[in-house]
Amino acid sequence: MKTLIKYRMLHGGEGEALMPGAVTNLSDAKNQLAHKKSLPTPQEGSAHDIDAILKEGGIDPNSLELVQLSE
Repeated sequence: MKTLIKYRMLHGGEGEALMPGAVTNLSDAKNQLAHKKSLPTPQEGSAHDIDAILKEGGIDPNSLELVQLSE
């Protein structure tokens, strides 16, 4: 099983990221996307907001769509 994360860029483009395994939680998807894009990920108990981190990376955090792919 793999998960395709589709998202919109703040400047209007679109993007996709393929993740191993099933990602069903939106919060996990945001963190994994930030990691995949080499954006700083928030630490446990940190004041950093994952939505703000995605925005700084040019990704609209409200646009994520998760598509489950079977192998």
